[in-house]
Amino acid sequence: MNWSGPGVPGKYEWLETNGTGAFAMGTVAGLNTRRYHALLVASLKPPTERYVLLSRFEEEISVGDRTFALYCCQYPGKLVSEGVEFIEDFRDEPCATWLYDLGGVKFEKQVYLVAGRQAVVVRYRSDRTVTLRIRPFLAYRDYHSLRQALRHADSSPYAGLPPLEFRSKGIFVDDPKWYYNIEYLAELERGLDFREDQFTPGVLTLDLHPGEWAPVCASIDGTDATEPPSSRRDPFIVRRADGKPTIIAGYPWFTDWGRDTMISLPGLLITTGRLDEAREILETFLQFLSQGIIPNRFPDSGETPEYNTADATLWMFQAVRAWLTAGGDPAFLRDVFYPAAKEIIEWHAHRAEPRDSLLSVGPQLTWMDTKFTPRSGKPVEINALWHAALSLMAEWAHALGDPAESGYRAEAGRVRDSFRARF
Repeated sequence: MNWSGPGVPGKYEWLETNGTGAFAMGTVAGLNTRRYHALLVASLKPPTERYVLLSRFEEEISVGDRTFALYCCQYPGKLVSEGVEFIEDFRDEPCATWLYDLGGVKFEKQVYLVAGRQAVVVRYRSDRTVTLRIRPFLAYRDYHSLRQALRHADSSPYAGLPPLEFRSKGIFVDDPKWYYNIEYLAELERGLDFREDQFTPGVLTLDLHPGEWAPVCASIDGTDATEPPSSRRDPFIVRRADGKPTIIAGYPWFTDWGRDTMISLPGLLITTGRLDEAREILETFLQFLSQGIIPNRFPDSGETPEYNTADATLWMFQAVRAWLTAGGDPAFLRDVFYPAAKEIIEWHAHRAEPRDSLLSVGPQLTWMDTKFTPRSGKPVEINALWHAALSLMAEWAHALGDPAESGYRAEAGRVRDSFRARF
C-alpha cells in the first residue's frame, strides 16, 4: 500500500511481525487508537504471553532554529497531532516507512521487528544535518489490559517484566515522568475501558548526518539493530517457544487456534510446498489430542489448552487429505495420523445420536462461538465434516488394508442418508 495526500486519518493501520507472535502496530497518522497499538508487543513465550512494552516514541527534529514535532496522542478533550501535517507519503515496503517534508527537509522513518527476537528497530535519516530527540513511552502490561500508574514513590514502571534495553549512537538523559489519561478511541467505540497512564524514562538525542540511517533498537534480549527484512514475511506462520511452527489466527487479538489453523493450513503451507512445516503443525496438535478432540486454543498464559470446539478436529482430516494429495509422505498417514484418527472417530461415534448417526453439539462450539449465537443441536457444517471424515477413513482403511473399512463405509452411508433427510 502507498498513501499520498493531505491529512492521514487514524483509521489506516500498519502491522509488522517477526515470526514469534510479537508485533508492532499502529496508524499511519501515528495516533495509537487501540490498546494493541505499540512499537513492541513482545511475546515472552512465543506465540503467547504477549505484553505491550514499548508503546510509542515522541520525536522532535531540530533543523537550524526550527523544531518539528512528529507525534500524535489523544488526551481527554484534546488531540495532540503535531506530526500529521508533515507526512508526505507512507509505504509498507520493505517495512512501515514514513516520508516527511519538514519545511523543505526530507525526513524518513522506518519501523520493523527483528526476526526471531523480541526487538524493534526504529531508524531515521534526513537529507540535511538535523538533531533528533526521542522520548520513549512504556506501557509494560498484558496486551489485553491497560496500565494505571501506581502513585507511590517506590512504584516500578516495569511491573516485574524484563527491562527494555535501548541501543543507539545517541545520548540518553534521564527525565522520568508519568503521562496520565492517554485515550484509545477505538476502545471507547467498542465500549471498553480506554484510558491509561504511561511512563517515560527520559530523552534520547541523536545527530543525523545527511543520507545516513540512525537506528534505535529496543529489546529485552540484547539485540542490536539490523537491516529491515528484504521481503515481507508471512505474518501468520510463526515459531513456538519449542521451535515448532504454528499459525496465528489473526492480529492483534489471537494466537494459534485449532479451527483457524486447520482451515488455513492448505492455503498457507500445503499449496506453497511447505509440507514439512505443515506436518509439524499437524503433529503438534495431535500431541494434545484429548478424548478425540484437538485444542481450539492455547491460552495466553497457563499450560492447559482449551478444547471448546466441535469442528477443529474434523477440519484436520481435510488438512491431512490436502497434504497427502500434495505429495506428503504416506508413512505419516500410516504411522501417525491414521492411528490417532481411529481414536478420534471412535470418540465422535459415541457422541453421535444413535437413531441417525448425526453429531449433536452444545452451544458455542462452532465457528459462531459467542454467547449471542448459540447453535446447540446438529449444525449442518459439523455433520458435513463428520461425513467427510468417515468417508476419508474408509478410503484410508482400504489403502492400508485395515478391515475396519467396511464399518467406516457403512457409517458414512448412514450419516449421508440422515444428512440428506434432515438438511
